[in-house]
Amino acid sequence: MSKSFRKYRKVRKAARARWYVGPWWNGLFIILMPVVVYMMGFSRYPVAWVACALIVGALAYSSWREKRLEALFWERQKDLVAWFDEGRLFASNNASPEPFVIDLDEFSAVDALEERGVVVRLLADHSNGTRSIIDGFDDMEAFAREFRLNAPRVRFRRVRLGFPNKLKEV
Repeated sequence: MSKSFRKYRKVRKAARARWYVGPWWNGLFIILMPVVVYMMGFSRYPVAWVACALIVGALAYSSWREKRLEALFWERQKDLVAWFDEGRLFASNNASPEPFVIDLDEFSAVDALEERGVVVRLLADHSNGTRSIIDGFDDMEAFAREFRLNAPRVRFRRVRLGFPNKLKEV
């Protein structure tokens, strides 16, 4: 076990990756909905356009809400700093003066999820059966390496997301 001299910070692009897909799908449906109504021959019925407008409005509201939730999430995460020390993970931000401490012996297994050969997030299994997603730090490869050094008893494997959403060991 070693002390980390490096402090890992959150990066917005990496931290918002999980929020990024929803608004794109909503935008695509917002654009395609009137086209579908027109192509199906329902353009002469006012009820079809009212239904289309309601669906487009609901999708627009959903996209707006998703972007607002992502902004609130980033407000909480932007000052987060994490570091390792003697088998524990410490995390703190400007809002709380006392760091949050996680004992790494609480984990039973860690899957380092790779995309294009680079670790992008850690899927950590707790001893009590729950799973945590650790992502969004500036150098996830180094973070995973230090996690492994500070938790030698934890089963650690590198995986990639295969089809259909199955983890495959690399």
